[in-house]
Amino acid sequence: SIVNARWPESSAPDDSLTKAAAHLMECVHDFRLKLMNYSNPNIKKRGKAVKPNEPANHMTIFVAKDYPKWQEITLNHLKNSYNPSAEPHFPENNQILQHLKVMPEIKPMMKKVMPFVAFVKSQVAEKGPSVLESHLLFNESDVFEQNRGYILRSLDLDSLEICEASSYHDQKLVADVCPGKPMCKFEKRELDQWIRVQLKSTSSTFSLYSVLQANPQHIRHRHH
Repeated sequence: SIVNARWPESSAPDDSLTKAAAHLMECVHDFRLKLMNYSNPNIKKRGKAVKPNEPANHMTIFVAKDYPKWQEITLNHLKNSYNPSAEPHFPENNQILQHLKVMPEIKPMMKKVMPFVAFVKSQVAEKGPSVLESHLLFNESDVFEQNRGYILRSLDLDSLEICEASSYHDQKLVADVCPGKPMCKFEKRELDQWIRVQLKSTSSTFSLYSVLQANPQHIRHRHH
């Protein structure tokens, strides 16, 4: 009977969805700030103001599934050193450095190790110890892909590419990309340039119409 019916049991919330949504919001906010800086660079060269860039209509987001080996080793050491009941939660930086500097994978990256340690510590303080995991709970590339329309509308852009940092030709540009820390690049791209790129990477038997039909998400009319 209704009187004896048990209260409905709800399933446990999906933590990966919550974290993915929060990550998307944080990234779009960061992208917006970077787009503002791109459009209005507050830089001077030899006392002369730099001419603003042409308004961007295209963005490339660089993502990474894995950390570089030296970062993975550093992250695992911080994870093993983390003590939630102690204050501070991590050993002193000098102790961390002494442990890491003898490792062959770390030695060539010594200048970057402690800034990375500082970044990880700040993320732990802000988001909790889950950031010490070497892999995200969600597929970062899929989150951006599935929310392509939202990103384009939020930034008022026409097209978007999502690129694996490991396959990009300029590795220096994407050297700091790691899981949960994407990088974006803005540019002014002509539509016919984008079409040529798509056609170049597609079988010659496909027509311009088929390219546009296969990739409608790349094109968005600003006022629709």
